[in-house]
Amino acid sequence: MQKNLIVLSLLLILSASLIFAQEGEKLSLEKCIKIALSNNYELRVAQMSVNLAEQDITSTRAAWLPNMNSSFNFGKYVQGRRTVKEDYPVGVDANGNYLLEERNVKISQTDRNSYSASVSVDQHIYDFGRTTSLIRQAKAWKQYQEHNLFNTRNLVIANVHDKYFQLLKANKLEEVYAEAVRHAEENLEYNQTMLDVGLKSLAEIYQAKVNLGNRKTALINQVNTIELAKAALNNAMGINSTDVIEVEEDLPQPIFPTYNFQEAIEIALEKNDRLKAIDNEVKATEYAIRASKARYAPSIGARVAYDRNNDELGRVYSSSLDEDYTATIGAGISLNLFNGL
Repeated sequence: MQKNLIVLSLLLILSASLIFAQEGEKLSLEKCIKIALSNNYELRVAQMSVNLAEQDITSTRAAWLPNMNSSFNFGKYVQGRRTVKEDYPVGVDANGNYLLEERNVKISQTDRNSYSASVSVDQHIYDFGRTTSLIRQAKAWKQYQEHNLFNTRNLVIANVHDKYFQLLKANKLEEVYAEAVRHAEENLEYNQTMLDVGLKSLAEIYQAKVNLGNRKTALINQVNTIELAKAALNNAMGINSTDVIEVEEDLPQPIFPTYNFQEAIEIALEKNDRLKAIDNEVKATEYAIRASKARYAPSIGARVAYDRNNDELGRVYSSSLDEDYTATIGAGISLNLFNGL
């Protein structure tokens, strides 16, 4: 029992030290970006959308592949006893025609089994561009999702950059406000000393105290601003807003571009992933319209079928494939005349 308590105590101490070490770790800008990219929910959704779009391309291309079907059926036909009226010949007239008389005929119960097996292959040949348009639509939609993923990633990184530097700015302003409080305290002490020797008035002392109070208020507000900035950075990284974090000053080297404003616009229009995503979305919509129009065009296909049907099971499922069978092969055109719209 005592040994277990010692082990439990050591584990608690180790856990506390690990938590303290994690909370005391200062995060660089690069580390913040990595945490955000691994935790961001919208980025995960965008990645899953890309994967789904890739599967849509595969499923759309499957329309050109043969469609193979098989069926195996068993049935039993039973007809109960019945009485039917039938015409029976009873003689021949002078002209040689049969004379018929209606009689009631009793038929006993009949039953028989039915076994069948069939294999068929349907091949889509041509549909005047409908399947091709659907494939192109799926490809354009995948490109849209890819650019949307890149755009989401860039937004996540930009958001982390903004919140990271907002926190750095808040930390720097806290130092400035703390320095202002220190100067205000020194000024109050100086005025108090001057009052003791009769060189300052009591009004100046009150003014110095008010100034010190204002500086302390500004410092308290700035401390609250730092906490809000930390919560905003935590939110940008996708972690709990109440987690304790500290950041290190990681200032990248400034980049001064050599291009002018018009060149910057052209580069933005060329490389902006959001615009590329919208462009591919428009293409996907255009292909969808083409595919919808092609629904009213003829569709050409071919079919091969092999069927076996007999009252005896052994004749259906036997190695004699050249007996008890029906085979069909052909091609056809399907045209949509009216679908209610």
